[in-house]
Amino acid sequence: KPKAAAATAYTANVDGRQVVVEIGANDREYTATVNGRSFKVSLAEGKAAAPAAAPAAAGGGAGSELLAPLPGTVTKIIAAAGTQVNAGDTVLILEAMKMETEIKADNAGTVKEICVTQGAVVAAGDKLAVIG
Repeated sequence: KPKAAAATAYTANVDGRQVVVEIGANDREYTATVNGRSFKVSLAEGKAAAPAAAPAAAGGGAGSELLAPLPGTVTKIIAAAGTQVNAGDTVLILEAMKMETEIKADNAGTVKEICVTQGAVVAAGDKLAVIG
């Protein structure tokens, strides 16, 4: 049985943001830690085929999730659950290091859920809202 490898840290660019990814190995099971959140992953050489595109969400579907692009504090919720939004409309505002970041809808639809409250402190990658 192979000896467990120590974690190796990498800097990755994800959607224009630099994040530190730590990869720890135990046999063939890997754990990637990104911004303090752990994910089970498997790595293989070569390029895998692109996954099939998911069908567009219909009424009652899961919808698309708006995730926090950076850690911060929710300072204002612009669009409450039930509000119709267009792609690019501001749903809420995060503040980080005295700078405000508008969190915008990726697609048109109805705000199905706001997953945070005003004043909440969020980490990068936390779910903020769902647009259906």
